[in-house]
Amino acid sequence: MYGSCDKFVLKVNDGTFVIVREADDGPELYAADLQNGLQNALAVHISDPQDKSKKNQIALHCHHGKHPYILKVIEGTLKLEIYEKSNNLTDHYYFQIDNKGAGEYYGLQSVVDPMKFLSITKRKVCVSNIQNSFFFTVKCT
Repeated sequence: MYGSCDKFVLKVNDGTFVIVREADDGPELYAADLQNGLQNALAVHISDPQDKSKKNQIALHCHHGKHPYILKVIEGTLKLEIYEKSNNLTDHYYFQIDNKGAGEYYGLQSVVDPMKFLSITKRKVCVSNIQNSFFFTVKCT
């Protein structure tokens, strides 16, 4: 899946793209219709776990404004947290990646209890019991 580039755009199976937008309580992930989606969508970096026993698990981080962010699941809620490379990434940062058998579409499930899927609810990216499929499109710059 990764190829020779470490930047990807997340495209949802409904054709929208994952972006960061400002909300009242800080930045949030959102699914948007975009003109020139590959150019304007959020570039997501994938980090493989240091522990090789965690096969098929990834952490997703991105840059928005002046800060790098990483996705984190806490008590069944998806958060964008400022990413420090020195952070020890616990299971709260990892998603199990599952090929959905439809080309390059993947499901992403949190690895901490309660295990929830990365999904879209009213265009907001969240974790829930509803599974969406995501397409990782390479965005080399």
